[in-house]
Amino acid sequence: MVSVETKSNLSIQEKIAIAEAILRRNADQEASRYLSELLTDQTLSLEQECSVRCMLSKSLENMNQYREALKVLNKYEQAGAKDEFPIQLKGNINLRLGWVYSWLGDHPRAIALLNQALKEFKEIDYEIGIGEAYHALGRTYIVEIEEYKIARDHLLEAIEYQRRAGDPHALAQTYLRLGLIDYQEGHLKTAKDRFLEATSLAEGSTDHSLQGALHINLAAVYFDQCEIETATRSYELAIEHLEKVGHKRLLGVAYSNLGKNLIRLGNWSEAEEILNRGLALSREANNRRDEAITLQTLGHLHYLQEKYELAEQELKNSIDLLMQVKTKTHLAESFRYLALVLASVSRYDEGFDYAKRALQLTFNAKVTRHAATSYLVLAEMHLERKEYRTAEDFLKMARAKLNQQTDLELSGYAQRLLGRARAAMGDLNGARYAIDQSISCFNTTKSLYQSALSQTELGKVVYKLGDIVLAEANLLAAKKTFVDLGVHRLKERAAKLLSELPSQGVIAAEKTVAPVAFDSFLVERLIEASHQKELLLRELTAIVRDLMAATTVVIFEITDSADFNPIVSQGSPILNPGRLYDKIRLQLNGGQPLSNDNIVRQFSDGGKRNLLLYISAGQAPNERRLSQLTALVRLAEQSLEINTLRERIKTTKEFDLSSLRCLSSMSGFLIASPAMKSVLEHIHKIRSNNVTVLITGESGTGKELIARAIHLESERRDRDFVPFNCAAVAKDIVESRMFGHRKGAFTGASNDQRGIVRAAEGGTLFLDEIGELPIDIQPKLLRFLQEGEVHALGEDRPTKVNVRVLAATNRDLEKQVSLGLFREDLFHRLNVIRIQVPPLRQRREEILPLAENFLKVFSERMEKSVKLSEEAADKLVAYDWPGNVRQLQNEIERVVAYADDQHIVMVDELSTEIINFQRKASFYQERVVLGAPGTITFPREATLAEAVDAVEKQILTEALKRNNNNISKTARELDLTRRGLHMKCDRLGIEL
Repeated sequence: MVSVETKSNLSIQEKIAIAEAILRRNADQEASRYLSELLTDQTLSLEQECSVRCMLSKSLENMNQYREALKVLNKYEQAGAKDEFPIQLKGNINLRLGWVYSWLGDHPRAIALLNQALKEFKEIDYEIGIGEAYHALGRTYIVEIEEYKIARDHLLEAIEYQRRAGDPHALAQTYLRLGLIDYQEGHLKTAKDRFLEATSLAEGSTDHSLQGALHINLAAVYFDQCEIETATRSYELAIEHLEKVGHKRLLGVAYSNLGKNLIRLGNWSEAEEILNRGLALSREANNRRDEAITLQTLGHLHYLQEKYELAEQELKNSIDLLMQVKTKTHLAESFRYLALVLASVSRYDEGFDYAKRALQLTFNAKVTRHAATSYLVLAEMHLERKEYRTAEDFLKMARAKLNQQTDLELSGYAQRLLGRARAAMGDLNGARYAIDQSISCFNTTKSLYQSALSQTELGKVVYKLGDIVLAEANLLAAKKTFVDLGVHRLKERAAKLLSELPSQGVIAAEKTVAPVAFDSFLVERLIEASHQKELLLRELTAIVRDLMAATTVVIFEITDSADFNPIVSQGSPILNPGRLYDKIRLQLNGGQPLSNDNIVRQFSDGGKRNLLLYISAGQAPNERRLSQLTALVRLAEQSLEINTLRERIKTTKEFDLSSLRCLSSMSGFLIASPAMKSVLEHIHKIRSNNVTVLITGESGTGKELIARAIHLESERRDRDFVPFNCAAVAKDIVESRMFGHRKGAFTGASNDQRGIVRAAEGGTLFLDEIGELPIDIQPKLLRFLQEGEVHALGEDRPTKVNVRVLAATNRDLEKQVSLGLFREDLFHRLNVIRIQVPPLRQRREEILPLAENFLKVFSERMEKSVKLSEEAADKLVAYDWPGNVRQLQNEIERVVAYADDQHIVMVDELSTEIINFQRKASFYQERVVLGAPGTITFPREATLAEAVDAVEKQILTEALKRNNNNISKTARELDLTRRGLHMKCDRLGIEL
């Protein structure tokens, strides 16, 4: 790490600018050392000291040193300590204190401080501060008091202000928290979309804590959606990011969550090791909430392993900690696990007490699955005590809650309990279908232990129904799982049930299964699964296998290249898939159909996927069976379509363009950023002058619009503005086009031409792409600029003209001069006033206002009403726009051209490069140190000395420009001697 030096020859403001740059790079340790040393500087004013303390508190907060962060700001909590500060500084103090108290769990104080900061920022319309205050309030309401509706409202407000500021990093943080709310409420798809959006916005960020948090939460969603390999990779990425910054708290969370997933997968020994690692990290981070949650998970694991005494102790320790931090949902979960532990050792009265306490905490919970889980635990305990009617009542209440959101794990639990209740009351067929669906749920979620429990229950039910074959198959599978997991009591239970089966003389797997009867339970089972696509497809294959007595059932996705991608399968594997696929293609194309016992049905999921159901039946089905199959496939297709439409309606939100605001709109272009406001100020300053202006900037930034604005603000506004593109004319006729010619001056000169310069008489001549002007024409342009006269080809004498010249280029003219491609004297003559137009990626505040303007223009032109979705708007903000405003204009024109009337543009309708954009690390590594005019940047890898040199060079260059290179005046302004100024310029490579 580079040693920190606060050089005495820099002003305090310059040192603070360097500290801000270090903090923006997320180099928190370096920033905290630099800022701590800066606080010892006796020349700090009270306001400067306050700014430094706010930054130091933020760096400590980022390193989870919350007590230390609070200590830095303690002096401002005294009455009247901040009364004399400017309102923005008071807002910053309250914002930072609010954040710290939020992290420390003192949410009443945090909310009060953050609301005060919000009020102060709104008074001065400080949008960056308003956005962060809303974000901090959202975080506080999520984590501390679990008020998700209030939290969402605050976060959505934050996004509006962060969009205006064009801040992808802040947007990423807010989307992370919105995703957390969606996840807690069980909206997995929406949560995943939020996290992916945040990941896209944070791509290349040096904020490893943010990246780690995003991957932790994405992993949780992936796992719940049964994308196990992707979830594992996300956890690996999370741990990789967090270890770079030593973030113990989040590392503890990552290990704890990974342990929970391994429990579900059945890797219990590895899970215990990882959970203990997470527990140690949470204790080192002194985070009682995370410690309690990890103890809770360990208690659950030991309950599953039948280590009841250890589980009870861990869960009670978890409850003690959660009572201190006051998080209701996690406390309720520990109560529920403890209830099950106590019931397992026949301490029912104690168990019921904890289960009822859990229900009390979650009865009015905003997240319905919490209440549903409490109802299910009570239902299970009543089943154990053979109180079937009471158990059924609790099950009805649980299932009513589960209908409001998707949770396959809880759905599987509920269906198993429903099956047990039905079996106890004599409804064996109803019990079979409920438990069958329970197994489908647990197979989908990869829950080995839970699936084995359900297989045990199914074995008991189908044995009573007389299906010995199916009973034996399920009990054998359950016993094997319990042996692998080391669960002795349940293993013995499965073995005992197996021993009670009549001897069949052959292995169950080899026996023939008869088709089941088509009844209302099959339809009910399919409808029950309709809330989740993958479960619905699994249930369809299971039901079809039973209905058709099939040996193999597979659902394929048909890809664009006509390949078959298996999604779900039941029964024996396909032995020769390539040959089968060829036969299916032939049938789909109108060729020879498959054999009578091989059936194919095509259907869709209502979105972009075309699906195919393949069945290999034991024998050719009759017409009645085929008709029943068609009805089931049609029902599944309709359910999938409804599911897709529901998701689309829920996630598609029109972007409210009226929320955008511009600082100014002038002369045909929009201004919403400080950088462009500085350009506007330059234009106003020179409006009464006729000086030459050189406009520089990347291609597509709007240099010609700037030139037109200068013309319209000038005294020549009533005369012509004449543009001339130096790169658009062949080199051999540039001179003639610019300065004119007489008839007969050269071959082909059939008449007189005034030339573009004289055509602009009394007005403004705009020379675009001046860097492309041929070297032999440059002296003639120089003479025109110096003498105000032009000498047309074929004329005897020059002609005086009164023209103001504006020039523009996207080339580095200084470099062109050094290479001998551009005359130095012409460069200096053009460079009287220099306006640098920043690229669009450096003024992201203007991306959406510009998009709104283009959308309006092209919609009116094409007589359509076209809007952007919120997700598409965020993609536009996140993209770097290498082609700048011109590229944005072309993109909006394209999407409007393709859109129908009354259309909302979705993300997948944007150009591929925008959808798949991944920001290079340089975006986050390159940071602005001083504001425009004269913005400077330096790479993340720069040493402190290099950063200081960059600041010094900028200050000197700006001062020299202000004083027209007058050495004495510049030296006096900077409090340097003439010799000192010369020495600095020599060292920094500044020519005097």
